[in-house]
Amino acid sequence: MKKLLIFVLTLTVVASCVAALIINASAEDNTYLDLRPVEDGDAEYSVTGADVEFKGNGTVVVTLTSTTATVSMIYKTSGTVNQEANVDVSVAKYVKYFFALSAETMTLDIHAHYDRGNKDNADLYLSGMRTSPDYFELGDATSKYGAWDIYDYLSSREGYLPSDNIIKFSDIVYTINGAVGDVFTLYNFEVAEDFDEDFGTVIPPDDDPLEISEDESSEEEVSEETSEATSEATSEATSEEESEEEPVEESSQETSSGTTPTGDSGFVALAIISVIALAGAVVIKKK
Repeated sequence: MKKLLIFVLTLTVVASCVAALIINASAEDNTYLDLRPVEDGDAEYSVTGADVEFKGNGTVVVTLTSTTATVSMIYKTSGTVNQEANVDVSVAKYVKYFFALSAETMTLDIHAHYDRGNKDNADLYLSGMRTSPDYFELGDATSKYGAWDIYDYLSSREGYLPSDNIIKFSDIVYTINGAVGDVFTLYNFEVAEDFDEDFGTVIPPDDDPLEISEDESSEEEVSEETSEATSEATSEATSEEESEEEPVEESSQETSSGTTPTGDSGFVALAIISVIALAGAVVIKKK
């Protein structure tokens, strides 16, 4: 009977840890949502009237090949979910945007559909946010950047805020008007928890990977191999001379090289320790 009780307790501990991991991961997934176009994601991407370049840092550069261009992302339809685009607005309170237009004659509007408490496929327009300037925490109705408090907007209207605070986006369309050759650059369009005070004034760095030719790559590999061989020889010689003089420093270096456990690792470690401890109890009981 005691063995059965121990077995049940073990399963309970493990199940609790797994559930905590799942809940934690699920919560983290809904605390940020990037709504910029991507061409290689799960959502359905399409473009008309423009050439589009995707930077390594997520920036999108749209060059008009017609006087009107549209860039669309479809996350779900009535019968198909291409990609979940859900966000908890009680945590991620702000719709953040930052863009540039190469000509003053250009115009831009952004139109998204999302499910909220009282309505599916509700409209969210950039122009609509600009006509509700009281919700801007950064920027204003005329700036090309802003942090607009969507949580405040929803919670101040009866029935708009879902019971779980999670809104679900169906699609988003960027419509750009201008002359052929005009450029629209989208740095950010996201739903996020906070924002920097200099957001909208500092252009994100371009972190596109550098292209290295085969010759440069080969030379670099040879250089690295030579450097590693020299380093190993020097390290061995130094180690023999100093091994008796600096045991404490060497020990501290070995200790500090370990990785700090993350929150998830802590859960897993707890489960393992619990199982080992309870298994040990069974063994002791047998003796």
